[in-house]
Amino acid sequence: QEVSLNKCGEHEEFANFSVEPCDQTPCQLVSGSNYKFRFEAKLKNSNVGDQIAVFGYIDGAYEYEQWRMQHFNFNCTYTEGRFPCTLPENKIVTGYADVKVDDGFVNGTVRFRFGIYNITMCGDTTFSMKQWRYRSIAQV
Repeated sequence: QEVSLNKCGEHEEFANFSVEPCDQTPCQLVSGSNYKFRFEAKLKNSNVGDQIAVFGYIDGAYEYEQWRMQHFNFNCTYTEGRFPCTLPENKIVTGYADVKVDDGFVNGTVRFRFGIYNITMCGDTTFSMKQWRYRSIAQV
């Protein structure tokens, strides 16, 4: 369930996903509130030093307001802010985004997705991806 398969036939783990603050399970996001979306991916089938590209975005089912990856902060270092980055020793890629949920999300679904390309192994056309969906509600 927490495993994704890329075209290269390698399984990678997507783990430790969270939204903060969150009071219920599943999380209901309240319009007008700020949230921190985080993820951690352990690339156990990749090699230290591999060139990795990461993308992520959050969108709403109705208005499709999108936050692209420039709103994410990753633990990989990029040269001049460009992809790819080099996979660190622990083979873990983490990222987070600070998002204000606006009225475009009310009574809709908030979808959080991120994906990882291993450019060294697979080129830049295949990736492993994971997504989560959350309900959003109007502020009471």
